Amino acid sequence: MKTPRRFLPPALLLVTLASCVELTGQRISFRYDPAKDELQILFCHDGIHESPPERNDEGAKQIAEYVENGDLLFLDWPGSIRMKDIRARAEDPSAPQALRDLCTAVASLVRSTPVGRYRDPDGKVGAAQLVVVSRAKDLVARINGAINESILNEPILSDSPWAATLNRMQAGARQGRAWLSIDGHSLRFAFPAAPGEWAYHKAVFVKELLKAWQEAKEGKSNDNRPTFFLQLLALSPLSVDESSEGVSIRLGDPKRPLPIRFAMRDAYNSKLETAVAGAVPADLDDALARRLTGGGDGKEPSGVEAIASWGPPEDSVRALLKRAASADPAARPSAIAGLHRLAEAWNRDGSMPRAPAPSDSTDRHLDAWREWYRRVIACPPVE
Repeated sequence: MKTPRRFLPPALLLVTLASCVELTGQRISFRYDPAKDELQILFCHDGIHESPPERNDEGAKQIAEYVENGDLLFLDWPGSIRMKDIRARAEDPSAPQALRDLCTAVASLVRSTPVGRYRDPDGKVGAAQLVVVSRAKDLVARINGAINESILNEPILSDSPWAATLNRMQAGARQGRAWLSIDGHSLRFAFPAAPGEWAYHKAVFVKELLKAWQEAKEGKSNDNRPTFFLQLLALSPLSVDESSEGVSIRLGDPKRPLPIRFAMRDAYNSKLETAVAGAVPADLDDALARRLTGGGDGKEPSGVEAIASWGPPEDSVRALLKRAASADPAARPSAIAGLHRLAEAWNRDGSMPRAPAPSDSTDRHLDAWREWYRRVIACPPVE
């Protein structure tokens, strides 16, 4: 679906860059604390590896700079938002004022902390990141201001296929419309689409998606859009509300934090593992296992506590698997008990794929959990 560029929050349009780094997947969870007006976002970057062809040490440099500067990464490295570029845009006199105000707010209100690195059951290295947005509603208001400014500064061509929608959007922008909002533990984006235009472009989009799916299935292309939208539409907490007034899209569950999972590629190599270890020295699974089995001191870093309390359940499973498979026999009982508790909660909620039932063989039981982990982060999760 060809949507106007102005549909997207300007903060996400600031930076795109060629990269020597790729991910096999990413998982994102967010939690809003209304008392503090604080939005916490957990990023789990799975399978961090070098993008072929080999590019000397550029990938290692990108990882080190990413952590040092507190940058953000949405889906894959070309979606990086670099904080130094945000600060530069805030001081750029040629940039629109509302965009400068937004960048100033991002630079002062958004803080990133590396939580730790981990290795999945197949040996792929990943890293977790906790991003905390203070005065979150103030930042959202500035995003809305930048969107309004962008819309009002763009002329509407009479032959635009979105002309009626764009006229509605400009009318909303003149009234200071709020496009983005926080709804519990979810984010909502709403815009006044003209019903006929929206329906037409939605039909064209679905047709193109089905065509791309068939071509990818036949080996005629490597277009990954069908898989991406399958994950987003079918496997993520997403809702779309359409009416004569417009469209409202909500990502997340207002009542509780839920992970959004994206599997991006199967390819992986170990060339950046040393760089990840250098940039993120903390062992996440070790700290998480101590927290889950009662072996911690109650002073775990906020990122570890976030993953244990409201992060993706598979991260806790991975940590307990590592502890249960350790050479220390004394570590196994508490880890196995932790897996049982997670299985009961997961299955009671009706989540898929079903978590493994207890087994007389510890080795078989742990193997079943490893397979469960692979299924959960796959798209779609294979039964």
